Parts: sequence; structure tokens; C-alpha cells
Amino acid sequence: DPPPDSDADCAPDGPADPSAAASIAGRVLDPSGRPIPCAGVRLHGASGPILTVSTDREGRYVHAGLSAGAYTIQAEKQGYANRRHGSGAGDPRGKGITVRRGDRVSGIDIVLPLRPAITGRVLDDLGEPVSGVPVRAFEIRQTGDLTMAVYAPGIGVRSTDDDGRYRLFGFPPGRYLIGASFDAAVSGPDGVYGYM
Repeated sequence: DPPPDSDADCAPDGPADPSAAASIAGRVLDPSGRPIPCAGVRLHGASGPILTVSTDREGRYVHAGLSAGAYTIQAEKQGYANRRHGSGAGDPRGKGITVRRGDRVSGIDIVLPLRPAITGRVLDDLGEPVSGVPVRAFEIRQTGDLTMAVYAPGIGVRSTDDDGRYRLFGFPPGRYLIGASFDAAVSGPDGVYGYM
């Protein structure tokens, strides 16, 4: 499932009116063709990144007021793999877009694949599910002969549900460890125990 959205960074519904110079417009979609709201769409020129705009609720974006020249467009959203327009397995750099003064280029759509997710359950020593347990991902990194496990950036911490299940999403390619911890005090006359 796609990650939850926050409307705070979304563009207003409908693209802005590109009234000056050239413009490049399109949509950002998931693999099933559904719009991705609040995605960042970055415009790159010959000198590097120029401007980032956000998609609206329908996944639409527009870069307006552009000078004539060659550009590339890259879209990004947490939980999805970044992609440039026209990129693929054989050409991750994507395809450039050349505009002349006054051009109105549309249909520059980008499909963002979901990054892989890891799911599982946390059980106690009796095989019973444990709810409310924080679960973290650690990335395994190799530096010479040294192997390290560090917090996986951008993944965050998720807690297990009532059935002990968790889901971590947004993993870039790599090797990972999954860790869970839960602290509780031992108490009660009947020997009720907690997890340490």
C-alpha cells in the first residue's frame, strides 16, 4: 500500500497558470496509474537543480517561467523510488526536455515505483503476539574488514499492532537487520512478568 500522505506540502488543486516564458507540466503517478499528491518535482538545468515544486491532489505539477534551454525533471516522494522523466533500467539519467521561448510542454508524466517493504510479527517466548513494540531497521554497511549496522535513514520506527504485526517501508537497495525491543517491569502477586 502507498504510504500515508500529508496535505501540508501539496500544491493547490490544479496547476498554476504558466503565463510567462516557457513551461513544463505533467503528472506524477504510481505504478497503477493513481496520482501521487505532494510529490516533489525537481527541475534540473545545465548548471544543476533550479527549482522544486509540489504536485497537487491529482498528481499534477507545472514548472513555469522558464528560459529557453534543455532541462531534466525528477520526481521524489517518501516511500517511493526517485525517478527522472524517461529513465529506465538501461538509462537511469532520463531524457532531456528542450524548450524554446514561449513553449508550453505538457504530458511529462513520471511513474514512481514503491520502494520495497519488510513485514513480520513480534512474538514472545510462548509464541504469543506482542503489541506496541517499537521495530527499527538497521542498514548493514561494510567498511574494509569492518561490518557495521547503523540506523537505516528515512525508514523510521513503527510499532506492532494488536496481532504483533509490523510493516516498514521505503527501503532503498541494500542489506538490513530488523530489531525490536520492549521494556516492562515484573510485578504482581501471581508472578505476572514483563518483557525486558
